[in-house]
This record gives sequence, structure tokens and C-alpha cells, in this order.
Amino acid sequence: MSAWNRIRSEFKRFLEQDRGVSAQTLRLHLFYLDGWVAWLWRRIRDAKQLRPQHIDAYLAAQRPRRGGSSLRALAGTLRVFLRFLRLRGILSRDLSALVVAPREYALQHVPRFLTADQVRALLARIDSSMPVGLRDQAMVALMLGLGLRRCEVAALRLNDLDLRAGGLRVPPAKGAHARSTALTPFEAEPIQSYLRIRPSGGTDDRLFLRLVGRRRLEGISPSQISYRIRRTLRAA
Repeated sequence: MSAWNRIRSEFKRFLEQDRGVSAQTLRLHLFYLDGWVAWLWRRIRDAKQLRPQHIDAYLAAQRPRRGGSSLRALAGTLRVFLRFLRLRGILSRDLSALVVAPREYALQHVPRFLTADQVRALLARIDSSMPVGLRDQAMVALMLGLGLRRCEVAALRLNDLDLRAGGLRVPPAKGAHARSTALTPFEAEPIQSYLRIRPSGGTDDRLFLRLVGRRRLEGISPSQISYRIRRTLRAA
């Protein structure tokens, strides 16, 4: 391990002196590096023997054991370390581009399909005694009942809604055209309950609002919708 220990010490100095990373970032890089070096040492004794297959095999072994955020942090450390090895002339080419971190989507853990019982259980977990709960119920009903995406729900405005005719205009999103759709009681009733308590008098005409500070109102964002749904799913 003496050769690897020497490289680790040089990498540590590189991070501290050349990159100027914080103490917390340094600890994180060294934590992930130590795991990889221990794995590599059982396979190769010299860093010059490092090959793309070693990168692929290590990441494949780590995927079942780590969550998405941990894998992305690990991938970041490997990239920095591989660039360092190329910079020092230990590797003849930069292998950092071969480290592929997993992509994570805002609602990737949300089930693709829900049964009727699951839908009722999900809506029941939302506290409808609070204004924010009535808003969330209406948003979830639109997403479940009509299949609206979070960006489409966030873009809805008051004049897109026609409860008397039982219709909804869905604004264009991600290059798609605006479309109109009919509302069923499943979507219309939560929306009506929300509209009774929706704050009025503000300048933002988006359908779904959030309170900013104590007084200012603004439309809810897609990322905030994702957060509210994740929170509801964890409670369900």
C-alpha cells in the first residue's frame, strides 16, 4: 500500500494547496478515495495500471450499496482524483470522463401507477383543515386525475379554469401546445374547496399560491410541488 499511500498524501496536498477545498470537502474526498484505493489495491499495485474497466467495475459494485446522492459524491471524487493522476503524469490520458454519475429526477420515487385505494389513502393523508392542505389536495387531484405534470400545475392561472362549464385549459409546457380538458368531480371538488380559501387581492393570478414571508403571495414552483408530494408520500 506504500505507493498508494504516497499518492493519497500527494492528492491531499493537491486538494489543500492547489484546489483550496474546505476541510469538510477534503474529508469527503478522502473518505470516498480510501474506499476506492482499498478496492484497487486488491487488484493492481501501481496506479499506472489503472484501466477503464476498474472504474466501471467499482461503480457497478457500489450502486446496490449506495443511494443516489452518495453515488454522485463518489463519482465527483473519482473524477477529481483521475484528473489529478493525469496532471501528475501517472496516467497517460484523462479517464475522468468515464465516470458516469446516476441521474436523479425530482419525482423518480413516486409510483407510476396507484390503485383507487392508494389514491384515497394518499389524499386522506393531506390535512384538509389547513389552507395549504386544501391547496395540496387540489394539486394532487389534478396530477392524479388528469395526468398533469408539475410544471403544468405550476403554470395554471385563474382564467384557465372554468368550473361552470367543467373545463380546464392546460398551458403549453416543454414545447407542447395548450390543450383543453374536462374536469370530473374528482378534480373539481378539491379545486372548489381550495378556491374558497385562496387569498385574493394579490397581483399574481396563478391558480396555486404560496405565502412568502408574512404577506407576499406568489405562485408555487414546480420544485415546491415536488417537495409537497414527496412529503405527502412519506407520510402515507
